[in-house]
Amino acid sequence: MSSIALDINSLMEAEEALRLLRSLPLGRAVHSITLSDKEHKVSSDLFARILLQCPNVRSLSLHEWKFKRISTSHIQQFAAQSTFSCLTCLVIGFKGALASSSLFALLSAMPSLSILRIGYVEDHLDDSDDEDGDTKREETRNARQSESFATPACSLTRLLVLDDWGINFMHYRLLLSKSHDTLEHLELSWIFDWGSDSDSDTDVVRPVDIENAILQAIAPCSRLRNLAIVGSDFTATRLIAACPNLQRLSLERAPSDEEIAALPHIGRTLRELYLLHCTGAGYGGDGFIGVHWPALERFLPSLPALRTLRFIGRGAAAEKSPLSYPLARAECERRCIQLLTK
Repeated sequence: MSSIALDINSLMEAEEALRLLRSLPLGRAVHSITLSDKEHKVSSDLFARILLQCPNVRSLSLHEWKFKRISTSHIQQFAAQSTFSCLTCLVIGFKGALASSSLFALLSAMPSLSILRIGYVEDHLDDSDDEDGDTKREETRNARQSESFATPACSLTRLLVLDDWGINFMHYRLLLSKSHDTLEHLELSWIFDWGSDSDSDTDVVRPVDIENAILQAIAPCSRLRNLAIVGSDFTATRLIAACPNLQRLSLERAPSDEEIAALPHIGRTLRELYLLHCTGAGYGGDGFIGVHWPALERFLPSLPALRTLRFIGRGAAAEKSPLSYPLARAECERRCIQLLTK
């Protein structure tokens, strides 16, 4: 039987999928499941019952959903039946909200997971509209403490944290507790602080707090090779310095002076530098290479191992940067660096 990709977009599709999985021997052929419930009617109980019918699923994605938690009884069933024994990729999007305690409970039943992408995962969720009405508020409050979260069973190779708009996810140390010898790629995108402007507000998580949490978590990760930091409140300086074996660095702009100062620590290993979302007219309308090249030219001598410099932006860079592109190309050729503009 060929592999089946199960896409669920409505309550009707979810109920039909469960009926077919129970009546026909299809469950073992399902290799990926994607939930995009635009109606917000698929319950966690229904979704869990579908998952229990698919023991060979390798990829699971929540793109849009309504439930905030998955019950303890279902988590126990997942573990007892080894439902996620083959799962290698988990995506939690941002068109929904999943409690941190449920994320870690799921991870405790996913021993083969290697790729995790998380968006809207939050500690402080309103309990009033939760479908599991028998959940005690005191138990929920206790579960929000990271020390009481379940320990992940997985050793991640790739972690992508995207679209954290004031969610302030802080549990990186626990998340990576089994990944010290495996994590190779870390991507941190659009992590913002939308809290109070008052410095006296002790309940507000600041970008530096998230940065500290990430630093503590990645310090033991000896195999971390790729780091991407895009559109976030915190700077990349300390994160760059904390990755002595970095081979690829992706930023949304040329490094700042402080970040340049951190680069000598990785100069002997960094082989690829990507600048993402490149825009701007530059000096005299010389395109986005004209914006970034002066800063890049300053620190290229600090990166003797660099072999690829890539600008990722819109339009033809050579045509939009008639002054700086020839200079950049000549300097990169002299240093045996491949210059890419797509």
